[in-house]
Amino acid sequence: MFLSINFYKASFENKMNKKIFLAIITYLFFNIGHAQVVSINGDYISQKTSFQDVNNPDNSFVEEVINNIFIQIDDNCGVFAFQNMRFPNNILSYKINSFKGKIDDGENEIFTYNCTSLHSEEPSLEKIILYIFENRSINVKISDSTSNQIFYGLIKQ
Repeated sequence: MFLSINFYKASFENKMNKKIFLAIITYLFFNIGHAQVVSINGDYISQKTSFQDVNNPDNSFVEEVINNIFIQIDDNCGVFAFQNMRFPNNILSYKINSFKGKIDDGENEIFTYNCTSLHSEEPSLEKIILYIFENRSINVKISDSTSNQIFYGLIKQ
């Protein structure tokens, strides 16, 4: 949508026109700004990850390693991809099946997606949760019934 405003011809003879004009500009400013903040699609890196194995806690770990992360979400579909730089040929990819919900407490937002793994011979159902904090930092959690992994502090590339 393209909005053209000719400031030289704009007439503010009555206060009502000026209030409507300011209301429209304010509305556009906040909605365009909000749309840019909400879009998280893109390439990221994470320098820290943790893994929790529910069945065998000895396999759990926290490590500082670079992971490349790709996020593409359009409405209720999209993909997530994760690449640990220590194992560059082992890319974990997930297809979004559905958007499960959003929690917004006014400062932080949590988005939950039901996904199917695309990287294994027997695809499994998993949950991917995006945590977007007040300072706009992002964590991503991949979770199923036996394990979960969190990628911390995503940095957009």
